[in-house]
Amino acid sequence: MPRKLDTHPGFSDGVIKVGIASCHSNRLARFRKRGWAVKESLRFEDRAIPAAIEKAVLTWLSGDLGRSSCLSPDEMDGMSGSNETFSVGDLRAAGVTLDDVVDRIHQEAAKHSDTGVGGTGPEVPAKRAA
Repeated sequence: MPRKLDTHPGFSDGVIKVGIASCHSNRLARFRKRGWAVKESLRFEDRAIPAAIEKAVLTWLSGDLGRSSCLSPDEMDGMSGSNETFSVGDLRAAGVTLDDVVDRIHQEAAKHSDTGVGGTGPEVPAKRAA
């Protein structure tokens, strides 16, 4: 089953989340209903690839850069993945932008380019209503 790796800005563009979902699940639709928007979505035939990319990117953000996840499970409004959320302001203070995160995802994806990567290209994020 194809899997996707997604980066979504949310919470008035103050938080980003890097996560994976099955192409056949309604997970992204549930995030969109809660005001999140997809910034980048890559599709992979091999379901192990998005998990490897997600792990590498989260290790970079939390391990290498020392950034902590910023939302609690309660703040996720019933959705899992709070440990995959990062404050945009905190990242900015570390010299990292959302584009840097997307670039890092693409760098990690390039390591698997011979294994069925199929990118959809960047999606324009919707602005969350204030």
